[in-house]
Amino acid sequence: MDIKKEKNLLFASLMKTRNLLIYIKGSPDPDALASAFALQLICESLKIKSEIVSPMQISLAQNLKFIKTLHIPVKFTDIKDFSKYDSYAILDYPVADLDVQHNMQLALHIDHHKKTQNKIAATYSLLNDKVNAVSTIFTLLLMEINPVLPKETSVRLYTALLFGQNTDIGNMAVASEYDREAHRFLEEQADTEIISELNESLYSEETLTILSKAILNHETYKSWLITGVGYIPHSLRDSIAISADFLLEREDVTTVIVFSLIENKADKKLYLDASLRTKNHRLDLNNLIKSITPNGGGRNFKGAYQINLDYFHSSENKTELWEIANRTTRAIFRDKRDTLGKIEISGFFKKIKEDIKSIFRK
Repeated sequence: MDIKKEKNLLFASLMKTRNLLIYIKGSPDPDALASAFALQLICESLKIKSEIVSPMQISLAQNLKFIKTLHIPVKFTDIKDFSKYDSYAILDYPVADLDVQHNMQLALHIDHHKKTQNKIAATYSLLNDKVNAVSTIFTLLLMEINPVLPKETSVRLYTALLFGQNTDIGNMAVASEYDREAHRFLEEQADTEIISELNESLYSEETLTILSKAILNHETYKSWLITGVGYIPHSLRDSIAISADFLLEREDVTTVIVFSLIENKADKKLYLDASLRTKNHRLDLNNLIKSITPNGGGRNFKGAYQINLDYFHSSENKTELWEIANRTTRAIFRDKRDTLGKIEISGFFKKIKEDIKSIFRK
């Protein structure tokens, strides 16, 4: 990755806009939020107006503390009027399209997931799955830009980026050389005491309860740990991913699947949500998930998917619905484990094909 070239392309795109909407699609996790904060400060340095907006509320207490402690300027709201923005940016999400009517140009699309098909092209895109966090990309860009920032702002920014990066690379567990380079820089610039405080706030009482259910209900099938935790409210959905990360530490498993039925009573929403984690370098989680449903995806070592079950939200027998979802999901993953060789081979040849394409694009 030629970071000087990427910086120039980024600036060229930004200079074509006057008011940028930095739109967070999906769950507003620390990597997306820290990257959005970095982009906003870059915009400020170029005298460009910008606003960070997430239509989805924060569900994890640790992430709420992250936002409050580091004063991340994000607005949680559904935008009704897009007229004040002339362009928008999508960070940390593979699909850059907005499912709403608007007249904005897609100025930026920056992501570290595997490439997917977008309906519209961005003025500038940096889609690189050789890094494992968008915070890494923005750190490398900032190292090249070397912006002049007040000391307090600088510490907030680099602390946010370090925490965002750590969230996605598992505290260096799946770091690439790009991640390590950025990490070394961030450790020198960030407030590590704040990082420690944020890490200590990870396991709330509610999350510990869900983790206990995941441990109690698990089965191990040919080195895959599969477990369901029943119904949980939408506000605790991130506890599934936290449980998957925790259970992957077990020495007797290579892959973990934690799933639940997520219920949002206010909006009458119901869906099955599954988080996947693996230590197996040959297992393409994205390929595995896409073989189950298009409503999800993965990157190196991490993945997730959702199945919409709104039709069953008013079901009177919720216990029976959970039992069906539980049995079906376990059976699907036992079958996927039995056909693991085919999944690995398919993922291997897909990666070879992508690598060959990338050579000719250079």
